[in-house]
Amino acid sequence: MLGRRRMPVKSKTLSLRKQLTTMVVFSIIAVASPLKADITVRVHMIDARTGEHIPKKPVRMWIMNSPGHWRPGYLEEKTDATGVATFHMGGTTPSHLDIHIGMGGRWEQCSPNDRPGYSVEEVLSSGVSREGFCGKLPIMANKYHANPGEVYIFAVHLTFGERLREPRG
Repeated sequence: MLGRRRMPVKSKTLSLRKQLTTMVVFSIIAVASPLKADITVRVHMIDARTGEHIPKKPVRMWIMNSPGHWRPGYLEEKTDATGVATFHMGGTTPSHLDIHIGMGGRWEQCSPNDRPGYSVEEVLSSGVSREGFCGKLPIMANKYHANPGEVYIFAVHLTFGERLREPRG
């Protein structure tokens, strides 16, 4: 009868010690490393006056590692025919995104002023649809319900009279 070969106790202890050491090292590396992920954020640009999507216009996104700590440069995508700009990001997951319309001149963004950008955690978990003050226009943000990974931003095309009444800085 063939018997099982017994491993000496010292050899079993070394093998177990190596396994535990390897597990501890990998656990420390996993905890100490920044979270890496591929992130997709869809930005819907809405005309705050009409409630319509704004197609074929630029949207800019600045990435923050933490509030107030910007990565260099910004990303820019144009909205498609349905008014949606899609941003793909890889690497270390940022903490916040600062998103703005990329249009100047007669366009003004209706952004909430109470935030240091959009929390990536909030954007990815529930989506964001918030609008700041945009003159005497009704708040449109309540009509749009963001899904996870979506942000709704609102802009208004100023009339000639509104531009004349704007304070000059």
